[in-house]
Amino acid sequence: AEIVLLSDWCVQHQQERNTEAENAAIGAALDRIKNKHNIFTVMQKKEFRLPEDIARKIVRSEVEGIAGCILPEPGGGLDVAGLQLTDFDAIYAISLDRGTLQAAIDYAVELFEKRDMDQNLLILERLLGMRGGESTMATNKVPTESLALLRKTLQKVYGRKLPWYVRLLNFIILRKPDTAQIRLIQMKESEQEQKRYEKIKNEILKSKQLEARAQTISLARERVKLSSNNTTDSERRKKGNGRETRIVNALKEQINGHWNSGLIPTRRAITGKLDMKLAGEAGTVLARLDAGSTQYVDLISLNLDADSIVYATISYLTDNRRSLIERLKSDSGGQKFKLADGGSGSTLTEAQRLRLADLIQDI
Repeated sequence: AEIVLLSDWCVQHQQERNTEAENAAIGAALDRIKNKHNIFTVMQKKEFRLPEDIARKIVRSEVEGIAGCILPEPGGGLDVAGLQLTDFDAIYAISLDRGTLQAAIDYAVELFEKRDMDQNLLILERLLGMRGGESTMATNKVPTESLALLRKTLQKVYGRKLPWYVRLLNFIILRKPDTAQIRLIQMKESEQEQKRYEKIKNEILKSKQLEARAQTISLARERVKLSSNNTTDSERRKKGNGRETRIVNALKEQINGHWNSGLIPTRRAITGKLDMKLAGEAGTVLARLDAGSTQYVDLISLNLDADSIVYATISYLTDNRRSLIERLKSDSGGQKFKLADGGSGSTLTEAQRLRLADLIQDI
């Protein structure tokens, strides 16, 4: 009992130390941001000026007294699979101290009026949540006169972005840009920003897909090499375990049968056709393939996308390479391939067909 109590105390003590260390790090970061008395650049050009874990907390609004923003703004949420903070352009933060906000606004207005620079104004607009309407944060945290000055200057900024004929009309009738005009500009800019974000996300996902494809191709080539340098199938059966050989042969038969029928087999489709006694062990063989095992020389697993793993025999793919590629790339009429999932199957998407054709081409 004493050992258990001591163990619990050690765990609790370590947790307290970790919490203290985290609080100390956040406190140091807060001091750096507050001492700037202006907009603080947390990350730019993939370089952090604060620890990355604290930067993430700032972007998520998890640090009291600090406002943060990230560019481009992630429309799908910050934690999209595969995205890192360094994949974005920049991260900014500011202390919500009234004196700091007043000084930051005065400086941003001065930059705009004397140097025609609007970047700080637009960053403040994001930090204070003012894009798209009224902001409770801005109303509660920013001194009234400073907030009025910020809104007035932002009105000038957006006025310059209006189409020339709208600017001319406003000049003739002595009208300032109204809320609707400004909101229209913001919506267009948000659309452009969302496109930039989607481009970043797609480039990262494409990079990961290419990496997975390279690994699949490398594995396939290694198996082809092993196949050409190895003994014949009959000799391997003599050397190997008889039951495992039967399982592998049953898998090959099921896999090739699916391909001959225009069905691209998934694990569920393959094992569902096997005897229950063999299905479990067959699933183990397929799991080993997924993990990169090369002991089953003629079998291969192929990653069509993040959610779809299919199987083939290298001998079938190499023997039928040309016709398979032509069918996959044309996908016309009754030659359509389907993804076999144990049911009636679903037609391959264009992306899946083209990826599969590329994988077969490189094997």
